[in-house]
Formats: sequence, structure tokens, C-alpha cells
Amino acid sequence: MFPRHRSYLAVALLTCLVLAGFSVSPVPQPQRVETLVERVEKLEAEVARQGELIETLLERVQVLEGSAAGSVDTSQWIQATSSDGQVTYLYSPDWTVVPDVPNGVGFMLEDSGTLLYFGWHPGWHEVELLLQDWDLLEEYIQEGAREELGAEIELMEHGERLFAGHTAFYWDAAVTVPEILISVRGQFLLYYCGNNITCVAIVGKFGRTNVVAPQDWAMFEAFAKSVVFTNVPTVQASANLRGCPSLTCDIVGRAEQGQVLDLVGQNEDGTWFKLRSGEWISASLVDNAPENLPIVETEAGVQTWSYSPNQAGM
Repeated sequence: MFPRHRSYLAVALLTCLVLAGFSVSPVPQPQRVETLVERVEKLEAEVARQGELIETLLERVQVLEGSAAGSVDTSQWIQATSSDGQVTYLYSPDWTVVPDVPNGVGFMLEDSGTLLYFGWHPGWHEVELLLQDWDLLEEYIQEGAREELGAEIELMEHGERLFAGHTAFYWDAAVTVPEILISVRGQFLLYYCGNNITCVAIVGKFGRTNVVAPQDWAMFEAFAKSVVFTNVPTVQASANLRGCPSLTCDIVGRAEQGQVLDLVGQNEDGTWFKLRSGEWISASLVDNAPENLPIVETEAGVQTWSYSPNQAGM
């Protein structure tokens, strides 16, 4: 068949379809409305179904990311101690160590252009107060970046996420340093790592729009899990735990010799330490207590127990 005949045939078929359409009896208006309602209901049902599928996919992604973090092989990683002697950790031999990082360690993953920083800073109590007001925290971060780094920070998203077994507060941000024409896109995480210490984890990539690969996240999380604080406070000798900072307060628990403590504060004269769980322990029975613990205001305790000098463990 020649091309011209194909054109004629196409025109003929189209004409037949148009004529057939006109010959069909018009659909009564109520019926057309019902048909439209049915279509809308079907579309709504399909949208709901697609939403459920998306939620399922997101859950799978989270599971896969968790699996990726758990599947990182650290058997060939290098063990090291921070320059201040505060922590020991493992890191990949493929990472380039950034030297002279105060209160932390830094690495460069040259293959993917990823920056890693992990730091530890005293003063979780102050950070916890800031985290109660994201607007205030955002202002605090932006002012600090301008004053200390000459940088501008654009905060894009914030919330909570699980990181290295801790509930971490995070924000996604783009950091620009105009003087040296550098932009970094990264996620900043804060979480409590014991004894009034704030752990800071930062993962970033050069450029405002680059996103950190899941595998790099998984490797950094494996690193964070390997971090061990060396000079942690421990119980010098078996001790009673009390409901308030006094020998006349109720005994509410017991700590055994060598037990690691999580201290969050002290009384005004520094003779008692408060545990994160709420009990108090005599400072004389604690080794390696952190410096500069915040002073905790105490209410009058229930002093129903009478102290006897012969009772061991204070």
C-alpha cells in the first residue's frame, strides 16, 4: 500500500470514529455526574493506596540503611586514641585523618568528597535547654558561624533520628564561607553521650546540593559506635545511692565497685554528684569525676533514715 493510501485510510477511520461518537445517545446528566463521582472515588482510593506504598518503601529504606550500618566490616580498621586522650576509636584505613582537631577527630573520604567530624564537648545541660527552642538554636548556630568562621548557614530541615544507638537531634544545612568560596552541604547531629558530655557528629559534602551517600553514613555510624571514652567516672567502693545529697536522705539504690556512672550534676559544695537516673552518690566514692559539672538545685529531701557512722558505703 502506498503512503498516500495510508493517509486516506487514517482519515477514513478517524471520520468513522467521529461519526460513531455522534450517533451514540447522549448520557443523561445525572448519570454523568454519578460516573464522575465514581471516578473521583476511585482516584482517591488509588491515591491512598499509593500513599501506603510510599510509607512501605520508606520503611524498607530505613531497614536497608540500618542493615547497611550493621553490615560495615570494621575488622581491618585501625584503632587509635584521640590527641587529648579522652576517647579510643576505630577508623577505616581508606580515610585521611585531619590533624589537630580540638576536642574531636576529623576525616576526609577523598573518593566521595565526604567530610566527617566527631567531637565531644562538656555542657549537655546547656545544649538540652537550647534544643527546647529550635528558633533560638537556629539563631545561636547562625551567629556562632558568622562570628567564629565568617560563614553563613542555611538551615533546611531539623528533627530527631537514631544514630549509633542514640536519639540524636539533627539539622540539614548548607554552609557557605564567602571569603574562600567554599560551600558544604551536611547534616549536624547532637546527642548525649554521658557525664554531661555532648557528642557532635557532622557529615558533609562540598557543594550546596550534594547529598551524603547512605554507605558513607553507615561507615560513619560504625565509627561512632566504636568510640569509647577512657576516663569515665567509676565507683571507688560499693556505695549507697540516695534520694538527695545528704547522709540523712533515704537510701534508694546501690552502686558496686567499678561500676561506670553517668553523672549530670553536683551539689553546691561539690560533695555529692547526681546521676542521670536521679540518685545521688557521695563525691568521695567516685573516681575520674568530670570537671565543671553543673550545680543542681535540690529540694529538701525526705530525711527519714538516721545515719550511723558504722554503716558502710555512706
